[in-house]
Amino acid sequence: MAPPGDPSSGRQAHSRRQRRSPASPGVAVTTTGRPTIRRSRSTAGYTPPGATTHEAHYTFSSLKPQVVDAHADHLSEQTLSRLREREQQWGPTVVGFGDAERALNLQSSRVVVASFDREAVVTSLTDEGYEQTTDGETFDVYAADQRAVGVGEDHLVVGKATLDVDAAGAVEATVDAWQGGAERYPEANEHVATLLERLGDGTLVSGTSRPADSDGTGFDPLEGDLRANGTRVRIDGDHSAYLGVSCSRRKPRRRT
Repeated sequence: MAPPGDPSSGRQAHSRRQRRSPASPGVAVTTTGRPTIRRSRSTAGYTPPGATTHEAHYTFSSLKPQVVDAHADHLSEQTLSRLREREQQWGPTVVGFGDAERALNLQSSRVVVASFDREAVVTSLTDEGYEQTTDGETFDVYAADQRAVGVGEDHLVVGKATLDVDAAGAVEATVDAWQGGAERYPEANEHVATLLERLGDGTLVSGTSRPADSDGTGFDPLEGDLRANGTRVRIDGDHSAYLGVSCSRRKPRRRT
């Protein structure tokens, strides 16, 4: 994929898109300005903020399928089956679970980082009735009904239509976030930024943020000032390590 623009020019959209037809991702954190992070492969790098206020606190997850397959002998059949079900969400792209370096589930899109034959993927999509709707520098987007797939050199972005965005729009929002051309979830929500920093990388990372209560305090008798929480699992042979993190306005709480 072509690299995005010069970071010295600030945030900008880094792909030229030509839509041919409509197609029906505690510790108080202080940010100064918007960092020009480019083409990040971290979980944070793919997560666009929610499209609406109602969707601003969506759940996200990141999985490393190749790591899972490498340690399949140490996992139960039930666990393997549940994790491998993600492949069914990637559409008719001929990219299998074991081909993927990373797979992310976001608000209205799925991201697959993998090595694949781009022409074979495009052929598979067109054979299933997908038509190209966007011709971009780094991604071409193909859409059918309420689904769309962005095809890059080593990324697939699968979008689905919601009440607020069409499927191609979901793909483009995720691509823009990955390229640093749009705001990301952890930039829009300081508690998500804290959560992702504390969780770090793992075989499976998941999390969500929570809105403040109607009075704006975020206080709940059972959960206190909880604003974001998530988990991280690292698999290494027959050993696995679990980390849970809860972030509040006061301080993060870890559960190991």
